[in-house]
Parts: sequence; C-alpha cells; structure tokens
Amino acid sequence: MVINEVYDPEYDNPNSPKYKDFVETFTSKMKEYYKSKVKNFKKVVVIRVSRGGALLKLLHNALAELKLASDLAVYKTGTAEEAVKVEHDVVLLLPNNDTSSATYEENLGSVQSATTELLTCTDCVYQVVKEPSVTSVDVNLSGFCERIFPDKDLAEFFEAKNISGKIQCITVCSAEHENQKTCSNNGRCTIYKGKGPFCECNDVITTWYLGQDCALPIQKTPFYVGLSVTLLCLLILIVAMTVYVMTNKQKQARARDNKKKLVNEWINDDFEWTKPNGATSSDYRNPSFTPEVGHHNPMYHPGTPPQWNGLSRGDMWLSDRPAANGAIGRRNRANLPLVHL
Repeated sequence: MVINEVYDPEYDNPNSPKYKDFVETFTSKMKEYYKSKVKNFKKVVVIRVSRGGALLKLLHNALAELKLASDLAVYKTGTAEEAVKVEHDVVLLLPNNDTSSATYEENLGSVQSATTELLTCTDCVYQVVKEPSVTSVDVNLSGFCERIFPDKDLAEFFEAKNISGKIQCITVCSAEHENQKTCSNNGRCTIYKGKGPFCECNDVITTWYLGQDCALPIQKTPFYVGLSVTLLCLLILIVAMTVYVMTNKQKQARARDNKKKLVNEWINDDFEWTKPNGATSSDYRNPSFTPEVGHHNPMYHPGTPPQWNGLSRGDMWLSDRPAANGAIGRRNRANLPLVHL
C-alpha cells in the first residue's frame, strides 16, 4: 500500500529511530482502522517500508498569480519527494471449525474493501495514492501445535493438519495420519513424553507378546500346560529308554555268563566212552598192524575193565574228546586227572 507521505531516507535503515517511529505510528493507526472494518481482525504486522515512487500533492488555489478560477485545482509533481510504500500483513483470528474457510473469505473481502476505500477517503488515517493489492495466503500450520503444547518434548510428536476445515494436531497414533502406527490385537497407541508413540498391549499379566506393536501373543497358562506336558512326555521317554537299555544290557550279560558257564562246564566235564551197539572185538582190530612176538594185538576191550584199588580201569580212563558214534559220555564223579594208557 502506497500512502501520500514523504519518504524519509532514514527509512532505509530498519534500526533507525525514524523508521521505528513510523512503523509504530502506522501500526497504531491502521489497527484502529481495520478493527472498525474487519470483523475478525487481530493485528497489523509491518513487513517492509520502501520508496513508493513520485509523490503527488494537491494544491488548492496555490497559483493565484495566474488568475485561475477560484475552484481550480492543479497537481504539481515534486521532483525530489517520493511516497512511502508499506507492505504489511493483516492478521485474522478465525474460529477453528468447519466454517473457518468461509469466514476467512469473508474477512478477506472486508480487508480489500477497507484498503480500496482509502483511495477516496479525505479524512481517513492515510490517503492511498495507488490501487492497493490484497493477496490471500494459505494457513500457516507451522508452529501451530507448539503453541498448543508448550512442552517441546511432547509437541515434536504432533503435526497440524486441516481435517474437514478444522485444524487439528495429530500424531502417528491418529487414523488421519499418513503413516499411522497400528497396534495389533486391540493394542492402544499412546504418546509418551521424550519417547514418542508406543503400543500398550492388553492383558500383559496373562499374555506374552513376542512381536512388536503387540504382535504374536502367547497365553501364559496354555504355554505352561503345553510345556509341562512336553517335559513329562520327554521324561517318560527318557525313563523308558533307560529301562530298555539297562534291561537289554542285563539280558546280554546273562547270555554271555550262560555261554561262558556252558563253555567252562563243557571244558571241565569228563566223558566215558561206551561201546557202540553190536560191536565185537574183531571190529577193533587193525589189519595193517603186524604184532611182534610176545605182544598181543592192540584192541579195545569191550568188556568190563579190571579193578584197581576199588576203581575200575574205565573210571580212570578219561577223555576230553566227544564219544564216538554218538555215544553219551558219563561225567567222572571222582574228578580224576586225565590218564592215557
């Protein structure tokens, strides 16, 4: 907005006293003006003060020496003076509801009408020498949640979003968030200060959750029952295997002992050879043997052997060989040593 005032070169320096005085005066005057014209007006914020081009001044009957008409008005261009261009924002306080967009458009039109009226107003706060330009801006959502949540450790997890015309601060726990955090098994998403979103799971006393965000639940009671049954089955299997192995070893040991006992008995047993059925003395002759003079032909004597000291010769005749022709030997009860005749 270009106003009909002389631009002071000191306005080039925003830190100069004249610049600050001008801004303070402009803000105060326009605040009262906008307040009477705009319904939801809040404040004026000066953005920039610059040169606005040649300044036009209206002189009422200043050239009388030219004998002009008394009602003549002429414009004289000042060659050294320039107008002041003030760029400023009009801040509105709008209700945060579904009618905020319509209310904003209504107030924007009121600002446009108020600045245009300054072109023809003679007793207003300022006279505008050029058509003012009013532009709308998008809603600035930055810092919105910081103003609602003063605690920065908590506000950092919120972001402002326009939902159905209403600006809301939402988190990843909200369904409206683009990257919503989902908690499984009816878990609840909660924001914790300094930590952020966290899933609170249900029935944590009776349930274990092996996965993230309440995933992979395991009921403790069925787990303990299943574990107990498994351990019991394993114990029974171990006992059964142990009994089987021990029993098998005992059987093998008994089999070895019996075999060893039989072998020892067989080795230590004495046998008596008996005559085969129907055999005669001639059956035992050796036809290839020529006896010497004075010797008898060697033969086996099938008869009863003579007695020596109460023992028969057969009782003293022992052999460690099996009986011939299937004859069954008799164990020597006297356990006499083996004698070869």
